[in-house]
Amino acid sequence: AQQIETIQAGGTAFAAGPIPQLNPEWLTAANDNSAEWQLACALGSSAAFWKHKEPQDPVRHHWLPLLESKRFWKYHTTDADQRLYHDVRCVVNRRDALADAAAVVERRLIEASQHGSRALRLVAAPGFEAQWKDLSNLLNGSVDLDRTLRLAQALMALNWKQAEKPASPPSNSTTNLPEPAWLALRCCCLAEKLPDGRTIPCDPAMVRRLRAGDAGEALAIALRRLRASGIRPPLQAGNADSNIARLWAAALIFPITPEMAEQAINHLHPAHEGATRA
Repeated sequence: AQQIETIQAGGTAFAAGPIPQLNPEWLTAANDNSAEWQLACALGSSAAFWKHKEPQDPVRHHWLPLLESKRFWKYHTTDADQRLYHDVRCVVNRRDALADAAAVVERRLIEASQHGSRALRLVAAPGFEAQWKDLSNLLNGSVDLDRTLRLAQALMALNWKQAEKPASPPSNSTTNLPEPAWLALRCCCLAEKLPDGRTIPCDPAMVRRLRAGDAGEALAIALRRLRASGIRPPLQAGNADSNIARLWAAALIFPITPEMAEQAINHLHPAHEGATRA
């Protein structure tokens, strides 16, 4: 399915239309329990939000130029020559996985700002959110991001409304938390309010700096945001090379839960945990 859509995105054989919705049984049949698979499920199921178990504004729109209003999506074409429309929402070029993932993150932030929001509007299907263990493996270089995005593209065609939650949701032990620098960045790119009702506004400049390879300035922006929200991380500054900065940006594409965000904040600022429970 992913290979067919990649060919179609290049302008060939698109008249047949997009891949039809896949049966949720594929989630069981294709599951190899790898980090790539788990992260692909998180990304492949993600949307701006969920309403009545239905994904609203799914992430698939950044891979393919699809009609918004059709239950079974169709490609945009012109009347004259039946070519795909150039859709500014389609930011994935399939040549560089790091660049593709980071481009989707930045595009989502741009679109959110157009609606007066300062959130990273990517929410996974309930029960399919990314897990700390898999994110840590991604950030330490143990995950094939290219394979992950290919799997995610195929899973975007799944009928997620009918997908059942995993029988045994994976544990999100804090022993698997990624490094504090990336957690600080992640806490400034949330899709939803924290469990205590607070929001941490995202500054798109942070993601732009990461994409440009400037981890130091991106982290400085994140730390200022956190301190303005009453969170005092133990680190005062930080830096990383340009490749790590791009990886940090790419890893933001995988949705987490508000509870996971709270775990990260409590790890960055232990005193905050006691304050929220008081």
